[in-house]
Amino acid sequence: MAKDSYDISAVFLELGETLGAASRVPNLYDYVPSDKQALFHADTHLDRLYIGGNRSGKSLGSTIEAIWWLTNTHPHRDTPDGPIRGRIVAVDFLNGVDKIILPLYKQWLPKAYLINGSWEASYSRERHVLTLNNGSFVEFMSQDQDLDKFAGSSRHFIHFDEECPQTIFRECLARLVDTNGVWWMSQTPVEGMEWIYDEIYVPALEGKKDIGITQAQITDNPSLSTEAINRFLDMLPPEEREIRSKGQYVHLGGSVFPDFSPLTHCLPKEDFTPTPDHRIIRTMDSGYTNPTVWLWLAVAPDGTITVFKEHYASKKTVEEHA
Repeated sequence: MAKDSYDISAVFLELGETLGAASRVPNLYDYVPSDKQALFHADTHLDRLYIGGNRSGKSLGSTIEAIWWLTNTHPHRDTPDGPIRGRIVAVDFLNGVDKIILPLYKQWLPKAYLINGSWEASYSRERHVLTLNNGSFVEFMSQDQDLDKFAGSSRHFIHFDEECPQTIFRECLARLVDTNGVWWMSQTPVEGMEWIYDEIYVPALEGKKDIGITQAQITDNPSLSTEAINRFLDMLPPEEREIRSKGQYVHLGGSVFPDFSPLTHCLPKEDFTPTPDHRIIRTMDSGYTNPTVWLWLAVAPDGTITVFKEHYASKKTVEEHA
């Protein structure tokens, strides 16, 4: 009798500890979206761009979105019947997957959806795949994987966590054709006005592409204190502050030469002519959507460099440039 009493006490003790831990660490049932997260979830566009400053809640909102798909519990849209096949594309495995995305899944996905209620039974570290007890699965991938790794069978959804190379993005889109699947991208545009700005953001704003846009600021996260936000932002230069606080696209040319000034560093064209003492150097960077640029530089014996001629044009063929 004493042994039975001990066993029962141990069971209740373990149950109490489990309930206590659950009360301290919220999961899907405790999720209360911020205003911007709610806008993102309710957006009726099939494909969506979720832009935000650091700590604005975009990764959490995107993770909850994926969990709703995997568990067929989305409150705002009908998801396909049967097991869902998903994909997450992060910056890398070490930081993007292991330190950001996986901890969110571990916290917010209720154990009731795991195989035998166990993360260890559900997640394969070798294959980077999380499988639920309803047959749904999501694979975690890294932008530094070879392009051919992103081929393969179809997916119902793809979540791009942070900015993604265009080649990987397009390869992933091909995985959605069979299912008429959807994608969303959560990003802080730290790379500036890259291809996402030209091919997704601007066309969507202009109504030329049927893509939803949600923009969030760091101040939209109700769990952050104003003091902590201000301390963080005060340490950043103005351009980076706009990116990391508001998630705004900013041309990053000034971040390379922050002290550049036309008054100091430019002179009228007629005031400079290369001489035989100058070494002439031509340099180029090719592109199509991003411009092709040719520069002619004159290097003086004292090391002074003067750019005296420039060709700058986008969306032109080689023949047109020539």
